[in-house]
Amino acid sequence: MLKYDVIIIGWGKAGKTLAKTFSADGKTVAVIERDEKMAGGTCINVACIPTKTLSVDSVKGTDYVDAFERRNLVVKKLNETNYQNLATEETIDIYFGEASFKNDRELIVRAGEERFSLKGALVFINTGSESRIPNIRGIMESKHVYDSTQLQELPFLPKRLGIIGAGNIGLEFASIYSGFGSKVTLIETGAEILKHEEPEIRIAVQEELVQQGIEVLTETAVSSIQDVTNDGVKVITKAGDTFNFDAILIATGRKPAIESLRLWNTAIKLNESGGIWTNDYLRTTVDHVFALGDVRGEEQFTYTSLDDARIIDSYLYGNQDYNLKSRQNLPYSIFINPPFARVGMTEAEAVAANLDIRTNILPVAKMPRAHVTGDLRGVFKAVIAKHSNQILGASLFGAQAHEIINIVKLAKDYNLPASVLHNQVFTHPTMAENLNDLFK
Repeated sequence: MLKYDVIIIGWGKAGKTLAKTFSADGKTVAVIERDEKMAGGTCINVACIPTKTLSVDSVKGTDYVDAFERRNLVVKKLNETNYQNLATEETIDIYFGEASFKNDRELIVRAGEERFSLKGALVFINTGSESRIPNIRGIMESKHVYDSTQLQELPFLPKRLGIIGAGNIGLEFASIYSGFGSKVTLIETGAEILKHEEPEIRIAVQEELVQQGIEVLTETAVSSIQDVTNDGVKVITKAGDTFNFDAILIATGRKPAIESLRLWNTAIKLNESGGIWTNDYLRTTVDHVFALGDVRGEEQFTYTSLDDARIIDSYLYGNQDYNLKSRQNLPYSIFINPPFARVGMTEAEAVAANLDIRTNILPVAKMPRAHVTGDLRGVFKAVIAKHSNQILGASLFGAQAHEIINIVKLAKDYNLPASVLHNQVFTHPTMAENLNDLFK
């Protein structure tokens, strides 16, 4: 049996950050990753970085073949950099294989024909998430059905792309592939897209998708999928409608990647989301085992995984003053064209909480910078407490929304009143300066 001070399962953002921290402290570290292609984690290999690289090129009008090649080069460079970042550390050993628990203390790593038995004083599970595949007849048999990772590996552009699911992933891929020239159809079982967002934003986004040639089908449930000779794949809805595509993307959400861990051999318990339960310091029901990132079944963002590493750092090396309860005002973005971003409450959420509020709505078409760039699409909305003037939330749909939202998040973190952003001196002409009017 090989013994380490620390074992990290999964090369995600939190895992690789902690590996460096522990190595710098002289700890012996084992990092276990199932696939060499995933060195550095999901974000840089198959998620945030490659998809946003494709997104940038689709907006530029780059040919798909050229964009595909650039995407692969970006991934290759970051993959190699991340590998070397850990491989060059004397106290870090890297195992490419599948890890599972034999019991609370012992891990088995299966690497091809080889088997390794490992034991760590501390164990960190950072295995991320995987696509949630719906129960649709024919979905597993079709040769034209892909998840978000597999679709990116296609060296050619599907002429007709069907996307089942209009959540964050579905919307981003619809925007990307439509930008490259695919005829995209979004298929959503719900009555509307972005149902938890501001109605003004929801309407504006859907109008923009349609303007871009994306067909949006709501209240549409898929009954079966069937490959068609010389004509791709056929989707049949429960209403009896039929649609033909060259490729189908399954974008019905993600679930914690825990099956291969064999947690049933341990006392590690799961939460209501199907992820690994932890306390506020990310400790599981087995004292020396911690869970980080998507595997917890909570927020599925690279930046929250990184923040999980900060919690561990505070717990083990600091004064334990930072934990999950300390995390606040988590922003998020959907990288459609133009992007959408939000932090805090919507108007409906504030009303439901019996808060006395006022709202400001600012169309992008009224922003000076928008006229400079010629991009008048979108709308910004702010929710403000009427008496205290505290910022309750902001929803931004328009150019640079994914950047500007971080200014609002910072203001909320420090409980700054709306007047601070209203009176802030910004450079001109910029999109950020519109916070002056949004928070008046």
